[in-house]
Amino acid sequence: MAARLRFRSSARALPRWLVFTVLLAVLSPVHGCRWGGGDGKPEPAPPSPSSSRFPDPGVRLFVTVPGGVVLRSAPEGAATVVAVLPREGGSLEVLDMEEPWLRVRFEGRAGWLLGDPSWKRFETSAPPRRPRAAEPVSPEALAAARRIMGQGARDGRCGAYPLLTDLPSGGGADRLLTACEALARELDAAYERRIGLRPLGEPAATLLLFRRRGDFREFSRSEGGPRLGYGAYSRPGLVAMFADPEDLDTALETLVHEITHRIHGRALGRELPRWLSEGLADALGDSAGLGGLDPLQGFLGAEDEASRLVSAVADGRAGSVRRLVHLTPAEFDADAVSFDYEQSALLVRFLLIDGMAAPRFRAYLGEMARGRSWQPEDLRAALGWSWQEWDDAFNAWLRAGGK
Repeated sequence: MAARLRFRSSARALPRWLVFTVLLAVLSPVHGCRWGGGDGKPEPAPPSPSSSRFPDPGVRLFVTVPGGVVLRSAPEGAATVVAVLPREGGSLEVLDMEEPWLRVRFEGRAGWLLGDPSWKRFETSAPPRRPRAAEPVSPEALAAARRIMGQGARDGRCGAYPLLTDLPSGGGADRLLTACEALARELDAAYERRIGLRPLGEPAATLLLFRRRGDFREFSRSEGGPRLGYGAYSRPGLVAMFADPEDLDTALETLVHEITHRIHGRALGRELPRWLSEGLADALGDSAGLGGLDPLQGFLGAEDEASRLVSAVADGRAGSVRRLVHLTPAEFDADAVSFDYEQSALLVRFLLIDGMAAPRFRAYLGEMARGRSWQPEDLRAALGWSWQEWDDAFNAWLRAGGK
């Protein structure tokens, strides 16, 4: 995962496909427009937390769709057209349902289509989302980093993490590495306390801290890393970043954020939706500093993100919670002006500290760690809110300054 360079400021009596077909047959005549959260209109009462549309962990649902079917940006007939299926049609994965609408994946994009009970549906088992052991850095990546750093490259450790850096000795660099050692040593325990999941095994990723931004970008290009505008990224086996000793707060926040991405794999398993991965990483990263990890309370450590988001919510530039949690990896932070990172950071923070939401959110994360497939509707139902109620609660918290 990449981070923008941030500046401090049970048994079944019937097969699921049959139940699903009957539901669609009953509901398909209802073709009126539907609305989403954020437009002030009431929503139908949400299903209870136990009535998940995808109740079996690790099950993926597909539907065979004929050609010419239109995919739209929302489950309503007037929504923007996202794509039109080619003449031969295809089998598409169902990501979510709002009967009779289905949210599907097509050519890397997600869109809504109006379902038809005559379409064939089938299920497959998905790889379980379970914690897995950490992976070491590849020899090729390590060799590339050494070559770019040159003669100034030196090896070390930050807690349990191997380190390679060309930061010079003394001054701010020593303070950064000392703080890195202390923070990295406590991150597994802090992750368990804050998020409620114990990471599996020991860390293995190597930290690559570049003293020059240009060298970091050269390494990122050689490894197929993120586009310009990002100051750090992580992937299995490594965390790479430009580390500026003159801006210790930003360097430590970014470093802890990226290490937390690597902890996700040992606590939750396969890749998470981007908003959740980034928000959980910020729940630790935004609280990091020379003195260790600050408590997670209000906007503490995330004042700049909160200021930008509160302003964007007030003038309508930020989207709804529903939009954010439905974004595909390719859609996340893809707009020219985006508040996806800020909204993710503050939304996850809200879910971790809100008195009613926090235990339900952590329980849902625990189910994901045990193999439950991620579905936006499942999380919403687990929290006990409609989409509008979730938006209202989150925005009220923002307006109250995180109190």
